[in-house]
Amino acid sequence: MQITIAPALLSEAGELARIQKAAFKPLYERFRDDANPYLRGEEDIVRRLDRNSRFFTIRRDGEIVGGICYRLYGKRSPTATLADGEYELHNLSVLPEYRHRGFGRRLLDYAKSNVAARSGRIIKIGIIEESAILKNWYIANGFVPTGAKKFEHLPFTSGFLEWTPSQG
Repeated sequence: MQITIAPALLSEAGELARIQKAAFKPLYERFRDDANPYLRGEEDIVRRLDRNSRFFTIRRDGEIVGGICYRLYGKRSPTATLADGEYELHNLSVLPEYRHRGFGRRLLDYAKSNVAARSGRIIKIGIIEESAILKNWYIANGFVPTGAKKFEHLPFTSGFLEWTPSQG
């Protein structure tokens, strides 16, 4: 079995959108939030392939089975901007049939190595706080919880975690 990670290509946007939809479907079905990546399509992937973000694919024997995106700089939201050396993780997606086989960890480790090589100070991520499995997975992979907040427009609490290169 050959595993490779490489920058995503614009021509792969449709396949990445299909993977994102499959990966986020269970969370959408549980919480029915309008911001869930399950509801986004190829145009979302194309937008994330811009100069502000890095998107990578993971392949198993040539087949794309997952992807990860992180924002290098720019607006995090209408009221917040990433500072120098801050990165924000988006949409780590692995096809359901390939979960629990180390593909997500490989993607995450690849992103962390990339950020560290760029002299990045921190990777931030927002998750669904009520998803203990997801939160515990990020903690097991070196992220530290930094808080949680209930936003009126979301049907769940947003949890926030961070990773720094010094955390390994």
